[in-house]
Amino acid sequence: MQTLQTLFDYYKDTTPSKGKLKEAANVLIHICKAVRVSKPEDIGPDKFENIPHALDLFYGIHKEKAAQDKGIFAEMIGRFGPRAGWEKPFEKLLLDADDNLRQFSLNALEFCGSREPSLIIPYIERTFQSKDILMRTVAAILIGKIYCSGHSAFIKSVILQWKEGDGRLFIQEIYSNLRFSQQNGIQNEACRSLKNWLQQEFNFS
Repeated sequence: MQTLQTLFDYYKDTTPSKGKLKEAANVLIHICKAVRVSKPEDIGPDKFENIPHALDLFYGIHKEKAAQDKGIFAEMIGRFGPRAGWEKPFEKLLLDADDNLRQFSLNALEFCGSREPSLIIPYIERTFQSKDILMRTVAAILIGKIYCSGHSAFIKSVILQWKEGDGRLFIQEIYSNLRFSQQNGIQNEACRSLKNWLQQEFNFS
């Protein structure tokens, strides 16, 4: 069964930096205090959804501290993927009042998306009609990064399904934000191939 401890163990195995690992360990302690249990193994699926709100209550007026902990929590979920019950608290994070946290949470899906891109597509598609322009921008950059991480065929097939209406407007956003998807020489080459393909397929200039 999934618990907060197993989420942390998975996160630890993805070799985050020492600083982030230390922050995540501290967040485990804070969540246990917020949920009022003695150890992270006691936080199972029945408590997952309550974690973001419990952190808000735990920190009270110190909203920035709650947002910081929720950001680390979002990154942990982003490493594992929004599944096995973790999609419930992740949903709360995507709807948080803090716009920076919402954007960070969506961007945290890059890690699991680079391994299982199908996991993140529903979250990307939800931004098509969002009034939050920055969330759409983050989603567009994220798709570019996933394409450039070795999933070109899959992402092309998904993009072709988005050819109409709001989907086409989003494809234009992908094209416009490709420069932010370029992280190293290999990915630069991949991103150039995506740019060329989009130009040919959709007559972008």
